[in-house]
Amino acid sequence: MLIEMLEPQTFDSVCFKNLQDHTRLLSTDQSLYSDPRTSPIVDALADGPEFFNHQFAVSMAKLGNVLVPTVQDGGEIRTRCYSVNSNY
Repeated sequence: MLIEMLEPQTFDSVCFKNLQDHTRLLSTDQSLYSDPRTSPIVDALADGPEFFNHQFAVSMAKLGNVLVPTVQDGGEIRTRCYSVNSNY
């Protein structure tokens, strides 16, 4: 697939280096580096793999604390993202 050849298969600091090199596929991604408000963040994440790893861990921990709608609220945590759980 063309997208697989153009986009990296992993998410790491290299993704942000690609923004600096203007080699990202999606313009929405590239706009992170074009915007003066977010370009310093891109630079920091691109130039420091250790910083990227730390920030990624912090972000995942925050994401894990986001309240998920419960079954009683009409929500669910899907076991497969692409389909609704069959037991509801």
